[in-house]
Amino acid sequence: MQSRRIERVLDNLERASAAAQEILHAGSDRATELGSRLGRGFADTTGRVIDLERTAVRRVRDAAEGVDRYAHEHPWRTVAAGALIVALAAVALSLLQSSRRE
Repeated sequence: MQSRRIERVLDNLERASAAAQEILHAGSDRATELGSRLGRGFADTTGRVIDLERTAVRRVRDAAEGVDRYAHEHPWRTVAAGALIVALAAVALSLLQSSRRE
């Protein structure tokens, strides 16, 4: 669903770009009409981009709240997971350094 919305935004931007190019090559009456069309296209696209941004922010906030809730409900599991991540990073860095020395 999200990819369709992004595709629609990109399509609108492509249409707006084509209209802008037409304006550059058109006469003044036609330029006024095309400018109006371009303005409507940008307004529509801007609205869609704002909607996408709001959706993304909401999803990130929901995910962060879920992680926070889990960390409060299971603090020792969270600490253990963090320690495991640090240990894996240390091993990876150690292997990387030893491979560079050789």
